[in-house]
Amino acid sequence: MPYIKKQLWENQLWETVGFAAKAGFLFLLTPLMLRIWGKAQFGEFALAGSLVVFVSLVDFGIRGTSRVRLCQMFSQEKIEHGRSLMTESATSLLLNIFVVTGAVVIFTILGLPSSLLGLSDENRWIVLLTTVLSSLVLWLGLCTEPLVARDQIGVQKLAIAMGSLLAIPLTALVVLGGGGPCAAIVTWQGSLVLGLLALLVYRRSWRDFAPPTGILHTLRLWKSTVRNSFAFHVVSTTGIGKTHGLTLIISAIGGPGQAGVFFIFLRLAEMVSSLGAVSAELLINILPYADSASARRVCLQSVNRQSLFLGGSGAILLALVGPWFLQVWLGQPPVFGWVTGLLAAIYGLSTAFRQTSCNALIGLGRIRFAAVSALAEGCLALAGAIYFQKNVGLVGAVICAIISSAALLPAATIINQACAATWFQIWGWPWTKDQSDGSTRRR
Repeated sequence: MPYIKKQLWENQLWETVGFAAKAGFLFLLTPLMLRIWGKAQFGEFALAGSLVVFVSLVDFGIRGTSRVRLCQMFSQEKIEHGRSLMTESATSLLLNIFVVTGAVVIFTILGLPSSLLGLSDENRWIVLLTTVLSSLVLWLGLCTEPLVARDQIGVQKLAIAMGSLLAIPLTALVVLGGGGPCAAIVTWQGSLVLGLLALLVYRRSWRDFAPPTGILHTLRLWKSTVRNSFAFHVVSTTGIGKTHGLTLIISAIGGPGQAGVFFIFLRLAEMVSSLGAVSAELLINILPYADSASARRVCLQSVNRQSLFLGGSGAILLALVGPWFLQVWLGQPPVFGWVTGLLAAIYGLSTAFRQTSCNALIGLGRIRFAAVSALAEGCLALAGAIYFQKNVGLVGAVICAIISSAALLPAATIINQACAATWFQIWGWPWTKDQSDGSTRRR
């Protein structure tokens, strides 16, 4: 139990730094961009911000699978196996990036992004720039996974947070200097690249890779890597589809202006979801080493205590002051009126519940069930959002996305059974005392 507490608090510390950096970028730069660019260009930047998240799908789950397998290999002191795995994963991801980037280049030349998303001629290259730079961030992030497997996830998050902090003043200078959305994207993502590069150089992470051989570049190995990571890929894809996928749908139906409005709403909701799932990522690392139901219950309760307190506090604050804050911050009425803060809070909590339940299933070795549950939720959210946005408007799309979380209730039930606990003990009041020590083996 002390080991779990140590991991939780270290993760909490650096996650807080990252949270502050993301919040600062949103709160300081959004009014500036709206004032200088206007709604249309800000909407194009918002689309690029959503594409940044979508580019993470290029890894087809390779990064998540590599983390799980590395934790297992390092715990068994199979260091050479881990080095070979990292080389295979990095090579496969690089091949994915080349294929996707080539496709985006062709689409951009043909003008497809501009016609489908309603981009202006001035920013017709923004999709390509976003793809290239965010793919580099993704690849560098994979290269730091050995640090996470050695219980140093906070160091990785700190590097990203430092890049995000650096991006705030640099992006502000670019916008004030007359730069448009393309220049802002380059500055933002370039700062993240610098943060991860600094970590790789400082920690000499090239030592965690084996020398590449001819077999590492064969199509057979690439297919094997992607196939083994497919279930992880489904979980990531559906989660991004439920959030940032809605931004693209809204842009296709209502134009970049409405997409920009929803992007602001989504960013507020993500503040709550980040707090609510602040430690959920650790479940992938610690649950495989919980050798009893009581140990698994202690792990879930330890994580949910932090998440419920922080997420609940953030949700209450956003629900109460959200509409007033938007009125002062942006100088215009909130899009959903007085219920804007409440909807954003509930939306954020539903996303946090999704992340926690899926990560718990992965940690319990039920990754296929996690993929099925996530797929059901994502399909329900997107299909309902398309229908309700056309017939009701943005508020209908948001409410449908919230209701879709009900598809995860069977997953939560399986988690309860694995922990020999009730709904109340895990999800309602994780402060419930457990008589057993619930110890886990330390790696």
